[in-house]
Amino acid sequence: MPMGVRIFTSALFAATILVWASSNTKASLIYTYDFPGPGPNNGLAANQTNPQPSGATFSDYTRNGGLIGTGNSNVFGSTNWSTSPTLDPTVFTAFTITANAGLVLTLSQLTFDSLKNGATSPLLAEVDLFLNGSTTSYASFAWTPQNAPMTNYTFSFPAVTAANNVTTATFKFFAWNATDSTNAVQFANVAIYGGVDVPEAASFGPVALLLGCAISTQGLYRHRKGKGITPHSQ
Repeated sequence: MPMGVRIFTSALFAATILVWASSNTKASLIYTYDFPGPGPNNGLAANQTNPQPSGATFSDYTRNGGLIGTGNSNVFGSTNWSTSPTLDPTVFTAFTITANAGLVLTLSQLTFDSLKNGATSPLLAEVDLFLNGSTTSYASFAWTPQNAPMTNYTFSFPAVTAANNVTTATFKFFAWNATDSTNAVQFANVAIYGGVDVPEAASFGPVALLLGCAISTQGLYRHRKGKGITPHSQ
């Protein structure tokens, strides 16, 4: 094989391995809402014990639809959940992740601790993931809130990769079928796993360029060889 082909083939192989390794890196913990101190304002991003990750910003953990914060320490507690027998899309707690300009999110998993307080607490709950401002959920995870102690849950959704070009991701936590407005649901240690990456087009640009060069070089080599011309015969 001519030297030029060997160089391009080696470079293509190295670049492919580099991109493969980048896309297959094990997802790591990127942020946790641990709700330090007494509520009800301990969902502020600035109050969490870990800093914002590099390349993205996590919003405050918020209440929506008339939910009322409780005073419990080190948890995000809320009362006034929906008494409707079906999910009310206007009543939820939530947070949003926003990638920095020129970057995209790669997400794989959400874990959290939760419990309900008393028999009047919501009987049903669900967390939905929404991407890039869509009103249609990308994935959902349902659970049944239990009384104390806290129960840990894992929401393993189809991985969001650089190919999805996701710049914002919102997690909404719903609970419903409550007996009355005095019910409460608490959350703790809401942890997000994944990372921040460059868009796939940028990631695979060098590979595409090398592949094109390698194919072009091999084609030229075959053409010259077919005419009895070798790299050193001119």
